[in-house]
Amino acid sequence: PHLLDMRETYAIRLNMAGQNAIATRVAEELNRLEPDNPRWLRLLGICIQDIDTKKSIEYLKKEFELTGSSDTLVRLGRGYQLCDDPKAARHHYYGALEINPHKTLAITNLVFKYNELSPELHRKANEALDHGHGVQDQYFHVCAIKLAKQVRGKVSLSWYATALQRYQLVLNGEGFRDEHSKLCLLYTSPSPRDRQKS
Repeated sequence: PHLLDMRETYAIRLNMAGQNAIATRVAEELNRLEPDNPRWLRLLGICIQDIDTKKSIEYLKKEFELTGSSDTLVRLGRGYQLCDDPKAARHHYYGALEINPHKTLAITNLVFKYNELSPELHRKANEALDHGHGVQDQYFHVCAIKLAKQVRGKVSLSWYATALQRYQLVLNGEGFRDEHSKLCLLYTSPSPRDRQKS
């Protein structure tokens, strides 16, 4: 089991580094060992997503049937997003939020990819912040400000602490290049009202 964990971690790191073909080969080897194991179906669906999106969707659908995971619905949303099917993508992102209203990646993708700027998403974003979510997800803290600005609402005070945690991860190389400058600008604004104007 320990070797399987190591191979899974290796595939995930390769995928994160953009080495999708090698990551997919590792995931396929694990999947061949146990073809109906949701763990390997999900890993394969993730690793192959940028190579063969339709195949990725097949693996992820099968995994979702076995687990009902909100994480998988987010991955399916991204798959449909890559297939340029906004209706299906939004459906899966909102489905993930029905299972887990703190799925910050679903919120972020709905806001930035589909310009969904509702008071309900704003409420969910603030609740996620209050529960300490979003530190691992790119742009979520920027998204929370955008939502607050659009609905003329307030950002949770929890934003400060979690944004600082996110900023530290970004400094260590996690995240997109411009996320660093946006977080820095938002975090150093003198007041929440000024932050919402950024």
